[in-house]
Amino acid sequence: VLLHQLSPKVHLHLVTGDTHGTVATKVAGLPLELHIVSSGRLDEQKEAIVRSLGAENVVAIGNGANDRLMLRTALLGIGLIQKEGGAPLALHEADILCLSIVDALELLIYPSRLQATLRN
Repeated sequence: VLLHQLSPKVHLHLVTGDTHGTVATKVAGLPLELHIVSSGRLDEQKEAIVRSLGAENVVAIGNGANDRLMLRTALLGIGLIQKEGGAPLALHEADILCLSIVDALELLIYPSRLQATLRN
């Protein structure tokens, strides 16, 4: 439901190493473009995708060590600490930390929450 709320406002991309090989099936029918990176430096591949999309227009969300470069490169990096945890390398590069993907997506749906978090 959250992805459907966001999709009229932004172009959604899912960039993943697809550890379990199940992502395509799980996201079938969702309003997003799927990018599966594999072999080699996943962190560099993910960063390259962010750059190709125009990093100044990208909000990246991730929790793994291989997400660290895309979180650093994107205009806004949201690090996740979910049940599977969050890699300290990734969390260090994030601008904001959230406890779930739902929380992260809601920040984008309700941008005034971002203002409160990022104000200095």
